[in-house]
This record gives sequence, C-alpha cells and structure tokens, in this order.
Amino acid sequence: MEKQNKFSIIFLRTIALGLCLWYVAIIGGPNLLKLYINTGIGDCNKIPILCMVPVEKITPQASKECLRDFLPYSFPNIQVCLPDGFKVTCELAKKEFYKKKINRQNKSFAYLLYEEPGFFMKLFPQSKKAGANNNYEFIKRVMYANTNAIKNLNDTFFVIMKSFFIADLGDQKEVKMAQVEMGDKRGFLSYNIGKDAVYFECSLVDSKDQFFKIYVRDKTRQLNPEKIFTVISTLDKP
Repeated sequence: MEKQNKFSIIFLRTIALGLCLWYVAIIGGPNLLKLYINTGIGDCNKIPILCMVPVEKITPQASKECLRDFLPYSFPNIQVCLPDGFKVTCELAKKEFYKKKINRQNKSFAYLLYEEPGFFMKLFPQSKKAGANNNYEFIKRVMYANTNAIKNLNDTFFVIMKSFFIADLGDQKEVKMAQVEMGDKRGFLSYNIGKDAVYFECSLVDSKDQFFKIYVRDKTRQLNPEKIFTVISTLDKP
C-alpha cells in the first residue's frame, strides 16, 4: 500500500511537472524568456539596440579624396586605412575590448578582428541547431535578434549574443543599423555620429566565410558617413 502511495505521488508530480513545462514552452514561454532577458540583461529602455535591427542597405564606396589623407594599417590577417590620430589594435575576441580596457583611455582608437571560416560554429556549437551554419548566418541572426520578437530558446540565445557582440556606440537611441555589401563581402554596420564622439562597428564576411570586424571610437569627430564608408571599403586581408 505504501509503495502504491509513493508511486501515485511520483506519478502526480510527474504530471504536474509536465504540465508546468508545457505551459512554459507553449503558453508562457516567450513571455518568460523576455522577462529573463529584461531582468538579466536589460529591457529596450535600458539597452535600445536589443530592440533594433538593420533597416537600410549600404554599398560602401571608397572616396579617393578621403583616401589621400588616410594611413594604412596592416596585421597578419587584416588591414585597413584610417585617418591619422587613431590607436589601432588587432586582438583576439574578448568582451573587455570595448567595455573595460580601451574605454578607460580618452583617445580615438580602432579595434580590428579577423576570424577563420566556421569560427562561430566552433565557439558556439549550439548555434547550428538554430540554423546558423557559417559565420555570416551567425552574424545575421545576431544582428536581427530582437527582444520583442523572442519566441523560443534560439531567439533568446541570439539576443544574449547581441548584447555581447555590439560594442559601445554612445547613445544607442541615435544608432543607425544597416546591411552592407562590398564586393565579395557582406555584413552589417552600426554607427552613431554622436556629440561627444563618432562610433561605428562593422562586421563583414567574405565568400570564403572569413570574418572581418572593425570597431572605431573617434573622439575628434573627424569621421562622417562618407569617411566611415571609405574606411569600411579598405577592410580586407593583406
């Protein structure tokens, strides 16, 4: 009799747990996942860019006039041209590059990053289950992640990745986000012509699935959209 009672209790608890999981996944899932993001990371008022997606398409063209005043910077796997006055760094991917170390310096700087084909798939194997099978698809899912559009765990994962990958862009309410196509490269640009500085970040993936990234903070505010597009047009492999 005692065993039967224990079995009945376990059976009822299993049914109750199953109903709870069903409720979370089918009925309450999206709302609870959004609450998780809002509580753990921040809502759209605190981090507006988590609710923004690219709304325009840009084909950057190099301005010969601008290029005359630019300086070339080259590293083993990546190169770019920038105006004088920037501290240019090429490092490995790490969160502190824009949130801790460089932001302590009151200087204009550019951060460069190169990663090999399939890098994000190796770093985040779970992204394959979400349909991201190469670097471009991963970055696209990240850039189009939107807290308001969360429906499942995959959506939640990419919103979290967006909070990690988007650098400091000043007042996020003023940020513009766009798709970028340039030769055999395609990707995404976020920029802000701010009052205290000009910020921009661009991630590009070429036809070989090689990943190129540049993040710039211009304290002198010498970069305008034309110069930003010119900088992007020079981003390549040596």
